[in-house]
Amino acid sequence: MKETVFIDDREGKRIQKAQSFFKNTEVKHLPVADYIYKDVAIEFKTTDDFIQSVKNGRIKKQAILLNNNFKKHYIIVSGNMQSSINKTRYIGHYFSINQWLGALSSLSQITKVLQVNNDAQAFKLMKALFKKSTDGKNRGIMPAEVKTSNKIIGVLSFIGDINVTRAETITNELKLKNLEDLLKLSYDDLIRVKGIGEKTSKKIMRWIK
Repeated sequence: MKETVFIDDREGKRIQKAQSFFKNTEVKHLPVADYIYKDVAIEFKTTDDFIQSVKNGRIKKQAILLNNNFKKHYIIVSGNMQSSINKTRYIGHYFSINQWLGALSSLSQITKVLQVNNDAQAFKLMKALFKKSTDGKNRGIMPAEVKTSNKIIGVLSFIGDINVTRAETITNELKLKNLEDLLKLSYDDLIRVKGIGEKTSKKIMRWIK
């Protein structure tokens, strides 16, 4: 890997670790992602960070920005899941295993989420992802790119009570072109869509906000 790996300047102590794994690095403020190599972007989370980001909704927005801005994108979660879940029992904001699994399955509709045990494994995985994602070899079963509209429908379909037909209706009537458009939707936008009632509109707003 001769080209530069860009590292977000908010990575703190991890910056030095990253620099020991990658020969050519540049630390700068990145508006999207924590690590970028060519057209590959990675958002790095410890298990504690991941739980907090799920609670405040930030991780959904980060996943959508990754999807909209990069050809290949990943979220790497480092640490012990059960240990981090157990911590939440003592701070009055318990986060259950079902919430964890639900977050993973939801995010997986937008980007790839990979879990490792520690930071060392995370950087080894990151290095391998950068290499294999940019070596020109086609390792996919489906070589064609997925259309953006299908991604939107896929995300909407994951929300409870919304089947593919209703997701297509929302996407078409509101002329949603990319996943970032979902974040800009208002309750008033949704309630005007034929067949999308008050209950469903509120459910979608809770998910995207």
